[in-house]
Amino acid sequence: MGFLISILLIFLFAGIFIFLLIVGFFRSLFGFGRRNTPKDQTQNETYNSKSAKHKKVFDKNEGEYVDFEEVRD
Repeated sequence: MGFLISILLIFLFAGIFIFLLIVGFFRSLFGFGRRNTPKDQTQNETYNSKSAKHKKVFDKNEGEYVDFEEVRD
């Protein structure tokens, strides 16, 4: 009798584990239950402020096409 209860408990825990894996997969896929914590908002603001401060500045000559000749040896 104890053997049957052990098998049932193993199947119960395995079922719960598989269910949690499936729920976790769908949460990650569709974003269910995600909330922005203050830490996440602070990180996003820090990233946005850094990218706004350090914009690249290019000269007028940079990025233009230049005519060239192909030289054969």
